[in-house]
Amino acid sequence: QDIMQRVIKRLMSQSLSVAFERWCDNVGELKALRALMQRTVARMRQLVLLAAFERLVENVEGLRGVAEHAKDEMRNRARTCRMVSRMANACVWKSFHRLHQHALAHACAR
Repeated sequence: QDIMQRVIKRLMSQSLSVAFERWCDNVGELKALRALMQRTVARMRQLVLLAAFERLVENVEGLRGVAEHAKDEMRNRARTCRMVSRMANACVWKSFHRLHQHALAHACAR
């Protein structure tokens, strides 16, 4: 009976040892899997950040284009205003010149 107890004890110990080994293996696999998942999530975060940064750069470049277009429009508008002003001044000058010529002609006729 004493031998039987030792055999059973040894078998139980062996069974516990195998179970503990399996548990240790599982813990090691879980650690490796966790590290892999952390690297994967870090890469995904980097990709998301990269995409957001690229969109930001595109938006800034787009705004620069809009700003350049607005500057061009303002320059064109200023040029147009100057041209219209010159044309109006020329018309006013011609009117005064005609008036002056008419006044001179009227004065000479008297």
